[in-house]
Amino acid sequence: MAGWQEFGEPGPSSPTHRAPARLGTAPTTPAVPSASTLAEEIALLDDARAQLARGRDDAALAVLDRYTARFRDGKLHNEASKVRVRALCSAGREREAIAHARSASLPPPQCSS
Repeated sequence: MAGWQEFGEPGPSSPTHRAPARLGTAPTTPAVPSASTLAEEIALLDDARAQLARGRDDAALAVLDRYTARFRDGKLHNEASKVRVRALCSAGREREAIAHARSASLPPPQCSS
């Protein structure tokens, strides 16, 4: 029985039968946050909420700044944005609250003046 090699046909190991190389397409796996990372995110947001509940708007915003610096693409980024909008409203910074809500694709806040 004649095989592909006897007739000079390209076989599985020849260059014409190789799968085309794909540049820049290394296999990737989605990043899954570890439980400790998620716990850190939760702790910072809980702290920001607690500061807000005590009427310490500037302290809440400082905690949220730390959250953003540490977890720029955090799993709880949307929640952090909501807390930031509340803190800005509470601090009387309605224009900033509206601008932040808009940039985070959140509904416009109802800040009470």
